[in-house]
Amino acid sequence: MSDRGRPTKYSTRLAEEICALLMQGYSLRKICDGRDGMPSKATICNWLAKNKEFLEQYARAREIQAEIMADEILDIADDGTNDYVEREVKGGTKVLVDYDNIQRSKLRVDARKWVAEKLLPKKFGTKKAIEHSGPDGAPLEAPCLEIEFVNGRLCERCEQWHDEDGPCPPPTTTLTEVA
Repeated sequence: MSDRGRPTKYSTRLAEEICALLMQGYSLRKICDGRDGMPSKATICNWLAKNKEFLEQYARAREIQAEIMADEILDIADDGTNDYVEREVKGGTKVLVDYDNIQRSKLRVDARKWVAEKLLPKKFGTKKAIEHSGPDGAPLEAPCLEIEFVNGRLCERCEQWHDEDGPCPPPTTTLTEVA
């Protein structure tokens, strides 16, 4: 680090440099902690909260970072250069599978998939679809009920059911299921 300390005042040059490093695949932690003249993560978070232009630039840089990580996933998965090692054994050399290297490659792929999913969930996220269906996968059918009121009306005064001619008998209803 320089003797002057970390910058805290926003500058377009620093914002562009931070975003360029993000697009190259660097984490924000590595950018802030590993480079002279870079602000702290807290300072960058303050800039993001206060500066809409930087926020948009930063978001775009993170989207590009996710795209690059997706490309790296294919490169890592296709690279088998260190999957086998030669070991000296009695009577010569033997080619063995290097399971540690394979596991490390798997970890690198999984880490990039996770980050890409978090940065661009609509593009790289796991899609979960909930399907409701009836027997054997058939669509659900909601029963439709038709209600018919017979011989009566609802009295606005007492909110009771009345015959046309008499006092308040309970309503008579018929429920018919319509197919």
